[in-house]
Amino acid sequence: MPLKRHERALRKQAAEAKEGLWSAQLEIIHRLASAAEFRDHETGEHIARMAVYAGKLALAAERRDGYLIQLAAPMHDIGKVAVPNGILFKPRKLTVAEFEVIKAHSRVGFEILDGSGFELLQLAAEIAFTHHEKWDGRGYPRAIGRRAIPASGRICAIADAWDAITSERPYKRAVETEQAIELMREARGTHFDPELLDLWIGLVEHNEI
Repeated sequence: MPLKRHERALRKQAAEAKEGLWSAQLEIIHRLASAAEFRDHETGEHIARMAVYAGKLALAAERRDGYLIQLAAPMHDIGKVAVPNGILFKPRKLTVAEFEVIKAHSRVGFEILDGSGFELLQLAAEIAFTHHEKWDGRGYPRAIGRRAIPASGRICAIADAWDAITSERPYKRAVETEQAIELMREARGTHFDPELLDLWIGLVEHNEI
């Protein structure tokens, strides 16, 4: 085989292999996400909405990895597969002990996803571990703050909270948009990255969500 033809064949094989690896990553993400949906249909809807929100915010923040964040975000709560139904779907306020069980899902999700050689799964592990951290360092599981929290975690914290506030849950009613904006603003600089939150509110107010 002439050298140039051989080089073209190698490049084609490399491209096909890369595409195959990418497809494998996406399939793993989708299959893991579907595992969460088996427990609760609303969980599946939350996953889908939250991922779109995270992607839009990442795009507004001009993140180069914005598309990856949207693809990885559905794994943010995968650790909840380890939370008993009686706690996960409790229609009343959780006890302190029950909340500690819930909080463990961030670390469990990280442990499920950690160690992969795939970029997408590495990002999913990062999001699972950090989306409940807070800007002021009072979040969990590691109580890190500000830019010690990866951008993916800060973005997903806003997307996750927005969907939680504006969606009906077993223990609460959905909150209307204007009230949701005010609630989020109250946590600006404490729970949420101020700059990212301002971007998010701008998207909402311009009907881009």
